[in-house]
Amino acid sequence: MLNYLIEWLKEVVEEELDDEGVIKKKYYGIRRLPDIMAMKEMEAYKDGVNVDRLVSLAALISFVKIRESNTQVNIRVENQINNNLEKSQNLYKLKSGAFRHMGRSKNQSSVKGKRSPFKRIR
Repeated sequence: MLNYLIEWLKEVVEEELDDEGVIKKKYYGIRRLPDIMAMKEMEAYKDGVNVDRLVSLAALISFVKIRESNTQVNIRVENQINNNLEKSQNLYKLKSGAFRHMGRSKNQSSVKGKRSPFKRIR
């Protein structure tokens, strides 16, 4: 996780160019750091010191980097065959909705009365 955090801090996020296109100044990812106390923890880091902010920040950055690497780009596929894609009558296999039982009361014949959880205790 620490490697992800270090790379995020070292990442060049913006470059200032002059008129000829030569880079005058680079701005690094540490400018994006929202918590000044995390930066103070980085300065005071030693082995065995409590660094909860750094651990949580590293976990967040790791999570974001992994999510970015796992995202898939949707590729649009053109239909090469000139099929007529009109709505079919048999498009849906289910003839009834998935929530057809919602809002209905239970059959009164199946419920005979309130059941006691203490029925078999003696």
